[in-house]
Amino acid sequence: MRRRVYERGYSDEVIPTVRHGRCRGCSKAVEIEYVPSMEELEQEAELIKKESPLPFNDPEGRKLFNQRRFVFLAPKMALIAIAEYIRWRNARKNPSRCFECGSDQVALVGVSPENSFGVIPCPKCNQILSWNIALVVGSDTYDPDVYSFEGDLLRRGKGIIEIRSRWVLPPGL
Repeated sequence: MRRRVYERGYSDEVIPTVRHGRCRGCSKAVEIEYVPSMEELEQEAELIKKESPLPFNDPEGRKLFNQRRFVFLAPKMALIAIAEYIRWRNARKNPSRCFECGSDQVALVGVSPENSFGVIPCPKCNQILSWNIALVVGSDTYDPDVYSFEGDLLRRGKGIIEIRSRWVLPPGL
């Protein structure tokens, strides 16, 4: 997983949402730029509105916060950020795309509480692949990948920290 941002134009809180899936363009399991539906963003806005009047550290507020999927800020700032996501989504024309090759021929994995990274079957043996993550220290400056609001890679960054991740077969196979 690399640090990714969109070009300037919307709030800095509007960042690419990463999901895992299979890309037909590169023929492998990859990280995909997930473009949420307007319904998903509106549901998140409703969660934030319900959380807003609750006191800090209220159990119901924590429960609502933990249901969020896109904006993880304090309620007042989250309302501003989710409004920016909705504005971005209204203008967005392209569907979800592969971060590796830019193809829109992608299949997202289903995510559940039991499988936070999703489930991808191996295309050769049908065994379930698992997610392997390794932390790699890169350059000494913060330099993320920059994407257009339509998902086109504008500039590959060097990043201060890179998390390399890949799908692997379970041990013993």
